[in-house]
Amino acid sequence: MVYIDNCPVLNDIEWRDNCQFPVIRDGETPSNWKNRIWNQLVNYRNNNKLTDYNKRYLIARKIESTEGFSYHMVVKVNIAICYSCDQFVYVDKRVGYELYHNYKMEEHWRTNCTGNRHCDICFKEYMELKQKPEVESDIYTRLAIYRYEL
Repeated sequence: MVYIDNCPVLNDIEWRDNCQFPVIRDGETPSNWKNRIWNQLVNYRNNNKLTDYNKRYLIARKIESTEGFSYHMVVKVNIAICYSCDQFVYVDKRVGYELYHNYKMEEHWRTNCTGNRHCDICFKEYMELKQKPEVESDIYTRLAIYRYEL
């Protein structure tokens, strides 16, 4: 009944692109980053080629050197692109704790977003779900109800 994003089957190039979309290059401003990835990002978004983690918003990342090691880490920064309004959203760095729907993005959708396209249920489903006790609903159902009420 409740829509849960399914991860599409991606080929190697699509997977690599999904990993590279969030990366802001050295010396690149957020606007330049968005301009660089925008056309391909929209194409992937329209053709359901984004991973689950990138379905509703994209958190920017920077590559940083790891002191004393020969490898680099990709660190999340406090900028995201909201797919509902296609605008930058400034979020806490805590956004990266792998929460599927970050509270800062939920706050943005509730207050500043020009239109929340991320509601997963229709009115009929919403009314049916609201009749059930909340304890019977899993986390995804509760999130869908919450987003519907935004």
